[in-house]
Parts: sequence; structure tokens; C-alpha cells
Amino acid sequence: MDSLLVLQSYINTYKEQYRIHFPQNLIPKQHILEHHVIPHIKRFGFGVGLLGEQGTEASHQSISKITTRALGINEGLEKLDPLAVSPALRNARKVKLRQQREKGATPI
Repeated sequence: MDSLLVLQSYINTYKEQYRIHFPQNLIPKQHILEHHVIPHIKRFGFGVGLLGEQGTEASHQSISKITTRALGINEGLEKLDPLAVSPALRNARKVKLRQQREKGATPI
């Protein structure tokens, strides 16, 4: 059986059991697991574990700094520019390029 189908099956089982035992305690990690892990693997070729909790926490700090800096920008859309590429996306791109080099593929 395809490994992504097996993983999706495990996620579905976990989701069902979690909702039975903790129906009022859904957290953001559940949403990420249920809705974003499989599409992320299909798109980038690796799981979200490479982005890690530390990367997420660092992203929060970076976003806070960027948001503070953006408060001084008067133009509405220009405020969004610093947020356009998150550290997690930059890291994902680096991992994807490294994987392509290891396989001998030409990077996009």
C-alpha cells in the first residue's frame, strides 16, 4: 500500500479517537495534522517535521519583529511585503533544493 495512504489512515484513526476522548480540546497542531501534512508531503516531498517546533517558535519571534517594524510603514499593501516569505518557507525551499541536488536533478 502507498505510504501516504497508510499515513492518511493513521491520521484519520488518530483524529477519530482524539475527538472521542477530547472533543473540546482541539488544538492548532490537530488542524495542521489533519489538513496540511499530506498536501505538504505531496508538494515538497518531505514531512513537516523538518520544519520543527523550534522553527515554528523562531517564526513567531520573527513575525513579531516584522510586525513591529511594519507598523511604521504608511502604505497598506507595503506592510505585507516583509511577511510574504516566512522563515519556514525559506527553509522548505532550501531542503527541496538539497534533495534535488542529491538526486542529480536540476533545481527549479
